[in-house]
Amino acid sequence: MTIGLFRRISAAFLALALAPALAQAAPQPQPRTFVSAKKGSDAANCSRTSPCRTFSRAIAMTNAGGEVVVLDSGGYGAVTINQAVSLEAPDGIYAGITASSGDAITVAAGVNDVVVLRGLTLTGTSAAGNGINVVTAATVHVEHCTIRGFSAGNGILATESVLLQQLYVEDSEIEECNKAVNATASTLSFVWIDRCRFEGGEGEGTGLLLEGPSDGSSLTVSISESRFTGWHDGIEVGDTVFLTVDRCVLRDFSIDISALGTRESTLTITNSVVPNSFAGVELGGHVSACSLGNNFIAHVIGTLNQCPLQ
Repeated sequence: MTIGLFRRISAAFLALALAPALAQAAPQPQPRTFVSAKKGSDAANCSRTSPCRTFSRAIAMTNAGGEVVVLDSGGYGAVTINQAVSLEAPDGIYAGITASSGDAITVAAGVNDVVVLRGLTLTGTSAAGNGINVVTAATVHVEHCTIRGFSAGNGILATESVLLQQLYVEDSEIEECNKAVNATASTLSFVWIDRCRFEGGEGEGTGLLLEGPSDGSSLTVSISESRFTGWHDGIEVGDTVFLTVDRCVLRDFSIDISALGTRESTLTITNSVVPNSFAGVELGGHVSACSLGNNFIAHVIGTLNQCPLQ
């Protein structure tokens, strides 16, 4: 046997021997991954003992439907979410994303995917886009989050061309954005807002802009135990929206709640305070039914006799 042939055979046997070890060493997606600002590295496998540094790397190492858990306070970088996943920061941990341009979080998941964002702080500059820009998902949950400073954009954006069915915003704060929530997705059927605080910047823009689906089907919106202040308009709903507002406070707007779509909508406001605006409630001619019960509302503009102040 020649020396050259011996070397080739030896190299082949060595490669075969090392192959299982190399395969075992390659990081594999996991149901739960971890990120750390203190000791994370995007070269790691994103396990609890070997966390990654950024959300982007952790998502790539997480099974669809899995969780990314924040271990300690820090910034974790703008991210595009392309699958069903939860990004979660426990109480007491600051998990920040600062956007100096573009969007802090882009949700571009599958049409049947559920995305959960919990305990995050999203901060924008004057040149930033949106806090959360939803492009595609079945359901998006925003829980215990703070979104601020997107003065040229939106806290949460889901525009007409977007494929989104349900949006939940709970126990969150959205401040100093041109619009807190801009939800006009043509497929949107349900919006739930509970225990939130929305605060505008310079008396411009709109707190919540909500539009029914373009095919004429309805959008159901439930808003409870929330506080709104500081934009030009508080809550504006368009076509075929069934809006319920309960135990809310809206103040310092030109128009607090308006329903001015061209297709029929319904409006129910209960146990709420709308104290000192030019128009507390503005009703368009296509509001088919409304109920204003047990509220303090300063002014109502509209011609519907079925909506007496109580």
